Amino acid sequence: MGDSTADERAPDAAVSPPNETSRPATTVLDPDGDLLLHVGAELAGAKPSLLRVCSASMRRASPVWKAMLFGSFAEAKPTHGDWTVHLPDDNPETLRLFLDLIHGAFANVPQTVSLAYLCGILIVADKFDLCHLLKPFINSWAEVLKAKVVPGSDEEQGSLLSFTGSFHVQRLYAAWELGCNALVTKDVVHLIYNAAKVGTSLHSQGSLIEVGHHPGPPDLLGKPS
Repeated sequence: MGDSTADERAPDAAVSPPNETSRPATTVLDPDGDLLLHVGAELAGAKPSLLRVCSASMRRASPVWKAMLFGSFAEAKPTHGDWTVHLPDDNPETLRLFLDLIHGAFANVPQTVSLAYLCGILIVADKFDLCHLLKPFINSWAEVLKAKVVPGSDEEQGSLLSFTGSFHVQRLYAAWELGCNALVTKDVVHLIYNAAKVGTSLHSQGSLIEVGHHPGPPDLLGKPS
């Protein structure tokens, strides 16, 4: 992260105190936890969460969290008062899965997930370098990639993160991240034969694909010329 000063902030984090009247009730993941995470306060459609966690567990799990909490960023522990870190743009549900894992709450980890939820998990894993925590669950979660979901169906539209784009773009991202090369090839071919330019936009089977907002892989979809 380079040289940083005490006034710098880690990406997507904030340290200004939230409005106390809108502060959610605290969920305790560690009764002896020394850190409060205020998550999702500015994420559209999310229910913000306030989580009491163990900073040492976070440090051990993620080099990104280690730098953020124990480096020279503004999120580091203050000299006085409560230690609260604000993650306003992170999704509380997907982040909570990783926090459950590092705090030993394995009973809260689902055996199966929806495609959209899997995409959200993988985005958080990439952002905070947490992919190693997912190894015990990937085989069962990857089964969702084989499901025959009709693009535009209720199952797809009810996605947790409300990704813009087609079912195939979501599955392509998850398959890319999980190393499912046969599915990556299949969905790339699908996009080649079904994507169409409408004005300055790109569509696939009636669904708008917002270039720059798809979940990945990087640079797969170039800006239409």
